[in-house]
Amino acid sequence: MAEAPDPDLPGPVVTGPANRLPGNGDDVTIPGVGVVGPGGSAYYPDCNGLIVAGGGAFQSLTILSNYTGTVTFGGAITTGAYSQGGGAISQPSSGTDLTVTSTFNWSGGTLNSSTNQAIVHLRGATGTISPGAGNVITTGSTLSFENNGTVGSTVTFNPGEVDFAGGTGIDVNDLCSVNMAPKKTAEIRFKTTDGRNPSDGKNIVLKNGSTYRIFGENDFPATGEPTLAEAISDIPMVMNTGSKFTIEAAASARFEKKSAGYQLDATKFGSILQFGGLLSIESGSELSVEKGVQMLGGTLQTTAHATLAAAKQVGAIWGSLRIDSITNGPAIQILINAGSTPHKRGYLSVSGDVKLNAGTYKPNVDASDSSNVDAWIVLGSVTIGSAAKIAPVTQNFNSAAGLPANYRAKVFVANGGITGIPAVESTQPSYQLFVLQPGGNERDLALGPN
Repeated sequence: MAEAPDPDLPGPVVTGPANRLPGNGDDVTIPGVGVVGPGGSAYYPDCNGLIVAGGGAFQSLTILSNYTGTVTFGGAITTGAYSQGGGAISQPSSGTDLTVTSTFNWSGGTLNSSTNQAIVHLRGATGTISPGAGNVITTGSTLSFENNGTVGSTVTFNPGEVDFAGGTGIDVNDLCSVNMAPKKTAEIRFKTTDGRNPSDGKNIVLKNGSTYRIFGENDFPATGEPTLAEAISDIPMVMNTGSKFTIEAAASARFEKKSAGYQLDATKFGSILQFGGLLSIESGSELSVEKGVQMLGGTLQTTAHATLAAAKQVGAIWGSLRIDSITNGPAIQILINAGSTPHKRGYLSVSGDVKLNAGTYKPNVDASDSSNVDAWIVLGSVTIGSAAKIAPVTQNFNSAAGLPANYRAKVFVANGGITGIPAVESTQPSYQLFVLQPGGNERDLALGPN
């Protein structure tokens, strides 16, 4: 039952008949009204053992921003709307999960101040999580974004910090979407605070049919470099088949740990571990990965930005990249400025080393102009395995004239050197790869006539 610490002190405020416990269909508000104690100072009483009396679900559960106490759940609670601006909820034992089915607004306070590994379920709900720039809110529970059978949850994170003191991170399930909206002057940050290595205990898991989008303010100055809107995470990401992760509109996504809990062996891990789906970086945006990207299936691509000049059509990865295949895993492809019509020349830039052990790189190549081609630029070294391929997408080819004998379309630049040559898949025209050595350690791969 819901109770205040003293019968003379206020408990939850419930719409409807007075003098009863909150139950099915009620709008429940935890008031932020201070109670004056014997010493004359105000305090905010805790609410212990909150349940939905008689079963069912609340219409809404609201914890006001000036409430500083703790609402301890006495069992699992389902509510249509949930709003929390202050105080804390405690989910102290098994069977005290919170399920929200309509709207979820969290701007202050703590979700689950206990050490119990509970879950906050958003089921077909629309959520907004807004700590505010420079502010911190904390969850001790896993955040699970779920569908209700037909409609997925859509959750927007606004600037501020979310600390994960417990739980296993964030699960984004089928039909569900996460929108991260940092600002140039106000970042979004996910931080772990329970002392565990986050790679052993927490992940952002994108499941089949889910989307995760980080977008900035799309503000590109006429000259100079833009200030990117930044989303930073201590929690690594795991992408499953059918998921989509996009970074766009002058955004920077930064992941600072590795997902060791999911590694297949000592060589397969990453701050992002992609088993399938789509990892897409719009030109002018970037992905920073302290422990690299490990790709085992799906698509890695850049996309064109509508207004950036050709030299600025760059999607960047700051960190290392390893691409391997797994048995019966989805096909792997690497695309540059995918989907642009007509195609805009673009670049995929990787600052660290690249191990390309599998997958097919599909650069667009202009047969009439060897300088008008997509290029993969690696500042570190490149090692290419026997299962890797290049399958150029050729434009403006005149089959009667063929390619000039001196045609060289540079599609791979490796400033730190390159080991191995991928197989070429192309019949019209038929290409071979030439290794160019401009100087120093740089080795480049260029397509030319067979």
